Amino acid sequence: MLRFFSNMRHFASHFKREIICLYRIFRYGEDLRFASFEASSPEILSHYKTSYFKKYLKGCFDTIIGLRIRKLMESRVFIPDQFKFLVEKGSSYYGKYQINGVYKNSFCLVQDTSGSIEIKFQKGHLGIYFFIGCHLGHSLSGSFQIFLDSQGVSIPILNKKIESLHDQWNLCYYQFSDEDKKRIAGSSVKVRWKLEKVKEPLLFTGPVFRLSSKTRRFIVIIADALRPTDLGIYNGGGLTPEIDRFFSKGIAFKNSYAQSNWTLPTFASMALSSYASSHNIVDPDRYLTPLPRSIPTLPELLQNQGFYTYGSVSHQRCNHSLGHHRGFDHFRSIPTVDARDGTLGRAGENNMLLQLNEFCDYFRRLKETNFFGFIHLFDTHFPYFDNSNHLNDQDLLFKETVHHYVKQSFRKNAGSNEIKFIFNRYQSKLAELDYQLGKMFKLFSERENTTVILTSDHGYTFDRNFINTLHDEEIRTPFLIHSNEFALKSASEDYFIESSIDLLPTATHLLGVQDLHQRSGQSIFNSELTLHSKKYAISELVYMNQYRLKIVGLGGVSIILGTSRDRATSKINLDGMAIMVYKPGSLSFDESKRFMLENMRASKLDSSIKVKVEKLLDNLSH
Repeated sequence: MLRFFSNMRHFASHFKREIICLYRIFRYGEDLRFASFEASSPEILSHYKTSYFKKYLKGCFDTIIGLRIRKLMESRVFIPDQFKFLVEKGSSYYGKYQINGVYKNSFCLVQDTSGSIEIKFQKGHLGIYFFIGCHLGHSLSGSFQIFLDSQGVSIPILNKKIESLHDQWNLCYYQFSDEDKKRIAGSSVKVRWKLEKVKEPLLFTGPVFRLSSKTRRFIVIIADALRPTDLGIYNGGGLTPEIDRFFSKGIAFKNSYAQSNWTLPTFASMALSSYASSHNIVDPDRYLTPLPRSIPTLPELLQNQGFYTYGSVSHQRCNHSLGHHRGFDHFRSIPTVDARDGTLGRAGENNMLLQLNEFCDYFRRLKETNFFGFIHLFDTHFPYFDNSNHLNDQDLLFKETVHHYVKQSFRKNAGSNEIKFIFNRYQSKLAELDYQLGKMFKLFSERENTTVILTSDHGYTFDRNFINTLHDEEIRTPFLIHSNEFALKSASEDYFIESSIDLLPTATHLLGVQDLHQRSGQSIFNSELTLHSKKYAISELVYMNQYRLKIVGLGGVSIILGTSRDRATSKINLDGMAIMVYKPGSLSFDESKRFMLENMRASKLDSSIKVKVEKLLDNLSH
C-alpha cells in the first residue's frame, strides 16, 4: 500500500511539472523557469500581438500526417540484394528496409531474439563496418550483442544498450586484433547476434569489410537538366569555377548526347545501358513498369565485386518503386519537387546540401573500402526555388513568387521577362551547385584511386517552341571525367558519346568488372585508355503516344524521324514513320546519306527500327 501511494505521489508530481512546462511554452515560448523573466525583461521594447493558435493546430496536424507518412513508408520491405560473402543465412527476415528515407539490406529482429549468418572472411580484412537501425519512436530496450564464432571461440564485437542508439541507421566499426586476423582469415565465420527481448523491429545489416589492399572509388554525379553551354569548361561563362578547375585535369567531351529528353527513360537507360525503345520504361503513369530483374544494373555489378554502393536520388522517376534501389547498399530517395498528378510539380526543398553532406560523411567514414557513389541532384532542374543562402541580386522588381513564373514559363506565350526570370533562377542554382561540389572535389583529391564523372540525364531549353522536339538544347549533356587512378588519354574530344548508355560499360571497363549481358552502349575508352572513335549519337523521344528518333553525327549531319506509338503495348507505328528534318551539315547530300546508313547499321537500336530507317534513307532524294 505504501508503495502504491509513493507511486501516485510521484505521478502527481510529474504531471504537475508537465502542466507547468506546457503553460510556460504557451505563455512565454520556453519551458524554463527563466522564461518568465525573459518575457518581462526591461531590455524588451514592446511585444507584437500574437494569435498563433490556428497555426499551432495546423502545425500539429502536419506533424501527425508527416509521422504517419514516414511510418507507412518504413513499413514497406523491398526485395534485398544478394550478399556476396554470405555462406548460410540463419535468419529468414532479410530484406531491404527503410529508416528515414534510407534503404539498406538488413536482417530484421522482429520475432526471434537471436540469429546468425555465416560469411566467408578473407585475408587482408582489417575490420568490419555494420549498421544497426532503429525506427522513429521505438520503445526497444535492453542490450544488443554481436559475436564472431570461429574455431570454437566466440569473439564479442558489440555489446550496447539499445536506448543509446539513435532513431536512424547507426554506423558501428570493429577493428580486428592480430589474434582475430589469424583466427578468422580465410575461413567461414558465424556472425551471431542476441537481443534481450523483442518488442519492435531492430535492423542489422551485413558487414562491410575494411581492406588492407588498394581500394578504389568511382563516383558518378548526375546534375539534372544541366546544360554544357553554361559551364565555363565548355566556354559557357564564369559561374562554375570549381567544376572548371577540377575537370581541367581530366577530359571534357564536347559531343555528349542523352538518349532521351526527360528523366524517366534516361535513368532507365543509364541503369541498363539500353535505348528507350528497347527497355520501354517511358510511361509516366498508367503503364509505368520497373526495371527488369533479369538484367543487372551498374550498382549490382559493382556490389557483386565487393564495392560498397551508395545511391542518392531526388526525383520520383528514378526511385525505389522503379527498381533503381537495386544493387545499392545505401539508397536514399528524397524528392526535391512536390509532384502533382504527372506534372513537374512545385518548387520544393533544398535537398542538394543534405544529399552532398550525407554523401561526404559516408565517403569519409567508410575508409579502406571499395566505394561506388551515385548522386542525382535535381536542384538544377526546373522548377527552381529560393535559396536563402544566396544573394538575390537580380530581378528584384518581380513581385510574383517563383511558382507563378514557373507556370508562365511553360506556356508558349510567356513573355521574355518571365523567361529571363526563370533563367536567372537556373543560374543561381548552377552557382550553388558549383560551390557545393567544390567541397566534394577537395575531398576526392585527398583520396587515391578516385574516378569522378559529372554528367546530366538530359539538357533543357528555355525556348518554349523547342519543347519535345529533340532540339540539341534538350539532349546535349556535359560529360566530364577526372581520375587520379587511370592515365586517361584524350585523342579527340570531338568524338561522340551517348551519355546515358555509355556510362555503364565505361565504368565496368575502367574497373575491370566482367559484364556478360548485351548492352546498347560501349565504353568511351579502349583497352589502351584512349578514346573510342564513335561518330554518331542517337536520342529518342518516347512519351505518351509520340515517338521521335534523332541521329546526329560528325560534320553537323542530323536526321529526325517521327511517328506514333501505342501506350498499352509500347508498339511503335513503323508504317507511319516519316523523316521530319534532315540536315546534311558540312557533308554533301550523298555523303551524309552514306554516313547515316553506315552508323545506323552499326548501332544497337531495335532491328525493326533500323530496317525502317534504312528504307527511308534509301528513298530520300535531294
